[in-house]
Order: sequence, then C-alpha cells, then structure tokens
Amino acid sequence: HIEAIADGMDVGSLARDLPCGLRAWTEYGRLVISVAEAGGRTLAPSLLSLPGIVDLGLSGTMHAEEVSAGDILGDADSVTVDAQGARSFVVDAVRSGDRMRPFGMDGTRKLSDLLIDAKVPRQARLLVPVVRDGERIVWLAGVRMSEEYRVHPGTTRAVRLTWQRPENLRPAAAGECT
Repeated sequence: HIEAIADGMDVGSLARDLPCGLRAWTEYGRLVISVAEAGGRTLAPSLLSLPGIVDLGLSGTMHAEEVSAGDILGDADSVTVDAQGARSFVVDAVRSGDRMRPFGMDGTRKLSDLLIDAKVPRQARLLVPVVRDGERIVWLAGVRMSEEYRVHPGTTRAVRLTWQRPENLRPAAAGECT
C-alpha cells in the first residue's frame, strides 16, 4: 500500500482506498490519510439569536454580539455586519446553487467557487457555516462576507459574528503538515 501511494504521488493526484476503512488522497499539495466516509458530513441548520451563541457540532460554535458600528476590525473568522431589523440568523451548510455578492466585488459568485478559491478541502466544505438572513447569505464563515451586509455610515445596528472553528477545520500554515 505504501508503494501504491508513493507511485500515485508521482502522478500528481492520488486517491487510494486502503485497508481498515482508510483512504489516501492528495489535496492542495498535501497527502491526506483519513477514515473513508460513506456520504459527507454536513452541518445541520441552527438558529443564531442576535446576540447569541449556537453550537454547530463538528463545525464548532458561532457567536453573535452587538458592537459599535465603528468596530469593523475582523479576520476570516470574525466579521462585523449591518444587522438592521434582524432578530436572528440561520446557520447551515452550503446548498447547491448558493450564490452571494462577496464583499468588495461586483456581481455574484457561487459559494462552491469561493470555497475552492479559498482552498478549503473538499471533505471540509459541507462543514463550513453559511450565515443566512432568510434567503440572503450574510457570511460564508472563514471565507467572505456579503457586500449587502457591509457596515456603512448609516448603519444603526452592527453585530460581530465570530466562528470558533475546531482544530480540524483550521487552515494549515505554510509548510505545516496536516
């Protein structure tokens, strides 16, 4: 099995079933060996009160807290959004055909394309939280927020959304083995 994996590495892309229910594959230049799963794990829909906290199971937790509209500092796992009129958001997984207008961009993009561009491993994509306000997407957690929810000078209510992701969903640092 080791020889088959080594031979597959020379080809550039690899996917091999191994004994004991394991599977080996390459993904963004890394060799991944994991328990093979029948069907993908996904994130069940949850209601996030504003303010509030929701447990997302395998996807960690999502926190919402009211902040000043001037408090817009953030990172991939924490954004401040204009929450005028919203009492709660729904947090669930990417759905087929989901699109949003990413922050700072014109036009819309498929969430699946945003996940690929962000190099989110295929097996983790169904565990990335999508924050929704009805049918509109507020934030693809860890990737991009929506231009529609950008805080602007007229914002009267701002909410900071923070995703506390589990270790297995954290991006690997350059040169780090996973």
